[in-house]
Amino acid sequence: MKRESSPGNEEETDAYRACINEWERTFDAIVDPIYILNTSGEILRVNRAAADLVGMEPEAIIGQHCYHVVHRTEHFTSGCPFVRMKTSLRRESYQVQIQDRWFIATVDPVMDDQNRLLGAVHILTDITELKIGHEAEARLAAIVTSTENAIVGSTPDGTITSWNTGARMLTGYTGEEMVGSSLQRLVRPEDQEGVNTILAAITRGDRLHPTEQMILRKDGSTMEVSLSVSPIFDQAGAITGVSWICRDISGQRRAERALVAYLTEAALRLRNPVAIIRDQLAQVITLVDEGEMTAEHALMLLRVQVSNATQILANIDDLNRMIADEADDIPDAYRRFLMRGT
Repeated sequence: MKRESSPGNEEETDAYRACINEWERTFDAIVDPIYILNTSGEILRVNRAAADLVGMEPEAIIGQHCYHVVHRTEHFTSGCPFVRMKTSLRRESYQVQIQDRWFIATVDPVMDDQNRLLGAVHILTDITELKIGHEAEARLAAIVTSTENAIVGSTPDGTITSWNTGARMLTGYTGEEMVGSSLQRLVRPEDQEGVNTILAAITRGDRLHPTEQMILRKDGSTMEVSLSVSPIFDQAGAITGVSWICRDISGQRRAERALVAYLTEAALRLRNPVAIIRDQLAQVITLVDEGEMTAEHALMLLRVQVSNATQILANIDDLNRMIADEADDIPDAYRRFLMRGT
C-alpha cells in the first residue's frame, strides 16, 4: 500500500532538496579544484573546477582513482600527500605541476566519530603566478647579492634595512654592523644635510637624478661614488622604503684628474715653442713678400723651424711616455693612445 505524503513531509523534502542544490552551487562556485576521495583514493565527488582542470565531465571522473585522473598514471606519484595523510591522519601537501600550471595540493582527512578515517578532501590551489613572482624575486636577489655595486635598503627616515655584498666590499662594513644604523653613519658631517634633503625629496615623490657623493669607509677613508636613489612602494602605492645604489667612481675621477694634469702640462710645453714657430714663419712670409729676403735665406729659416717642430714632437712623446709609465689611474685605452707612435 502506497504511503500518503503529508504536507509536513513534502515541506521537509523540498527544504532538503533546496539545501542540496545550494550546497552543489556553492561547491561548484569554488575556483580551486576539489576532489572528495574514499580511503583507497577513488573519487566520490568533484566540483566544476576539478572537472575543467582535467577536461572531463564529473560523471566520467566519479569512481576513478585520483592519480589516474589528475596525473594520468597507474599508481600514486612519489610524495603523494594522500598516501602520507593515510599514515599521519593530518593535512599533507606538496607542490605539483599539472600541464603548464603549478599547484599546491593539500589533502585533509575526513574522520568519523570514533576517529576512524572515512576519506579525504583533495584541494588544488593554483600558485603559478605566485611561483613566477618568487622566482623573479630569487633572480633579483641573486643579482643584488652578486653585483659589485653597493645596494642598500632603508626606511623613509634613513634607517638601514638591507645591505648587500657590494656594500660590504665598498665600505668595509658588514651587514650585521650596518642594518639598523642610520645612513648618516656613511657620510661626512658636512654632507649629512644632503642626505636629509634626498630623503625629504623621496618622501614628497620627487624624481631624483643620479648624483655624486663622498662616503666614509670603515677605515676612515673617503670614496667618491655615483649615487642613485629610488623609492620602494608597497602594493597600495605607498612609499615604504628607499633603495640606494652606489658605484665606486674614485678610480674614474683619479684618471680624469691625471688626464687633466697631462693636458695642462702638454699645453704649457706646446704654447711658447709653437708661438715662436708661428711668429718666425709669419716674419719669413712678410720679408719674402716685400723682397727683403732671398729664397735661399727663407729656405734656411724653414729648415730651422722644421727642426724646432721636430723637437716639440719629441718633447710630447717624452711626456706621453712618462704619463703612460707612471700614471696608474688612467684607463688602458688612453695609455695605448699615448704610447702610439712613441
